[in-house]
Amino acid sequence: MLCLVCETTCYRKSNYCRKHHERWIRHGSPHIVQKKGPPPIAPELRFWSKVKKTEDCWEWQGYVRPDGYGDFSLAHRKNIQAHRFAYENRRGPIPPQAQLDHRCRNRSCVNPTHLQPVSPQTNTLRGETVARANSAKTHCPQGHPYSLENTSFRQGRRTCRTCHRER
Repeated sequence: MLCLVCETTCYRKSNYCRKHHERWIRHGSPHIVQKKGPPPIAPELRFWSKVKKTEDCWEWQGYVRPDGYGDFSLAHRKNIQAHRFAYENRRGPIPPQAQLDHRCRNRSCVNPTHLQPVSPQTNTLRGETVARANSAKTHCPQGHPYSLENTSFRQGRRTCRTCHRER
């Protein structure tokens, strides 16, 4: 015999499978699923209750990862970075292939006016990274200028042609 609801094998001598039989015993109907606890709170309300607004930045008060970015639990086992949720909630979708740059340089800030979608390269060069420090160099370690005539690129790295000739 098959279950009247899901058409799987029936449990005992009832007209339902085990899952629907237990619902029928508990609730009087095989279709009722009662969730325990209070009704869920909208993600937007939960999110903004964890934000401390100051004059400048809006600090994330929830979980902050070791790299300094806030994490927000959107659903069961589904997390999103807090600044990305704030931007999408207030400004709209983030363009594909774009990263959000914190113009205030505060990784736990979720103020949408401090966030700007940029290319990954722009985001890296704006941050406090080795790539930014190297791109700011105008001369090689021996003092030769990195000009168009004196610079070659090998394997994505900038090298000085004068130093290469001297070697």
